[in-house]
Amino acid sequence: MKLNEVKRHWKFVLSLGLGTIIFYGCSYYDMNSQAGSASSEFNVTAVVQPAELSPEELRIGISTLPKGVSSTVVSKFNSHILLAGVGQSYISHDNGGEWTAKRGIVGAERVTKDGGKTYENVGDIDIQRLCNVQSSVTTKSGRSYLVVTCEHTVQIWSLSLTDPDKPWFITNFTYKNDPSEGTFAPRPQIRKFGDTVLVAAYLPGGSGLLTSDDEGKSWKPYWIYPDNDRWILDFDVVDRSEVIVLDNYGSFSRIDSSGEVSSGFSVIAPGMADRLRGIRFKNIQEGYVFGESGVVYRTVNSGKTWMQIKLPPTTTALCKAVFAKGEKEIWFSGNSDEVFVFNSETNNSTSRKLGQPKYVYFRMTETDDGPILVDDDRLMHLSMR
Repeated sequence: MKLNEVKRHWKFVLSLGLGTIIFYGCSYYDMNSQAGSASSEFNVTAVVQPAELSPEELRIGISTLPKGVSSTVVSKFNSHILLAGVGQSYISHDNGGEWTAKRGIVGAERVTKDGGKTYENVGDIDIQRLCNVQSSVTTKSGRSYLVVTCEHTVQIWSLSLTDPDKPWFITNFTYKNDPSEGTFAPRPQIRKFGDTVLVAAYLPGGSGLLTSDDEGKSWKPYWIYPDNDRWILDFDVVDRSEVIVLDNYGSFSRIDSSGEVSSGFSVIAPGMADRLRGIRFKNIQEGYVFGESGVVYRTVNSGKTWMQIKLPPTTTALCKAVFAKGEKEIWFSGNSDEVFVFNSETNNSTSRKLGQPKYVYFRMTETDDGPILVDDDRLMHLSMR
């Protein structure tokens, strides 16, 4: 199952600029598809009405970014912060007090044309060849992994945030002969538990998850869908190593650390599945699905039933969700300049219009210190109370 065999939107997205790639990270299908409606199969038991969180507080200013930094994804580990954008990377070891720019050769590039089965060493790579950074995670050892899209290829960059002497690894997932043949390659969805990293991908055996056991030097399948008609819409890691996968049919799969699959989650009605963009789980019991026009549903019983969370009215396609404040809050962002916040203790929701950045999804990162958002001028640490 190659990228262009699954969704025609792939080549269209890769051939355009940064403004369109936001939808690459949000979904792999036509954003103009007809929105469905929930049916009784979805087991909606309640609707939580919006209410203002009061008071609200907006804290800005972990630090000012280096001049000229834009289109940036941020990773953070303790006091170490990475800023990565097109052709540029900056690292701070003091919470953004001072920044060091990476220049010139940063690591060795390897190419794979079969989804990680075989590799070819192609030499060193310059930081100027860093393309559009879609997403990132940082493991407990302080190593960051970036999913990067170029014109016809997808790359995974791996680097240490804490030790500048450790090597960078760049894996380039590319086509065999011609871009029209499609590419076995990662998608932007990336998660971690401990030092284990999982990346959604289209692989020779079907849609599945990639992982690495050598700090990103090479990648191998962690799990592959047995059904070639299904592909990963989104996934999350809960309870250390259990993985929950939502597929394009609105079905959930629960994968344990040995790779065994179990069910137990309700199947989302097909009309509802067409509207979804992602999932986020606090633990195996409590989780959220979200998508077009601000739609959010919550379960507290492992998906047996779902409650609709009513956000303030919006047409925003929600693409990403991160937890905040000890996981009492979950923040949603998408293809607009608004952040939406739901408090699971008070059942209240609110929104904050930021003005910048235009596409918040691109720059909202979950860290141990809370969500971080980046605009073109400064690193913003937001807090809503």
